[in-house]
Amino acid sequence: MKHPLPLLLTLSCLLVGKQLAAQEFPHRAPELDRLAQELFAEIQTDQVPYEDLYGTLLNYYQSPLNLNTASAEELRALPLLSEKQVAALLQHRQATGPLLSMYELQAVPGWDVRTIERVGPFVTVASTRPNSVR
Repeated sequence: MKHPLPLLLTLSCLLVGKQLAAQEFPHRAPELDRLAQELFAEIQTDQVPYEDLYGTLLNYYQSPLNLNTASAEELRALPLLSEKQVAALLQHRQATGPLLSMYELQAVPGWDVRTIERVGPFVTVASTRPNSVR
């Protein structure tokens, strides 16, 4: 090869571009037990057994709820959301259309960073259009 510099520059651009494209909303694996204990303490009721709360979180972790298609009832079933947050999300979705990313949740009234970080592992914002690129 006469000129290795162009080849090196091309390879560098490809590698950096691939890393940038792979950046997404951080999904840390939740500590389900700790989160369930926190929620259980917040709820402070005997109506919801701890095992049921843990099982609900585990189900959502394994099969995340799509915030773009979830009904009000489905959103209410997620124990991390208040009624005001559910209503605000539905209103936001109706006004602006489907969410494009988890970051858009910051624009929804009542959805603070703590809420978004807590629900992140249990929800998704998958496209509602068939054959769309994710």
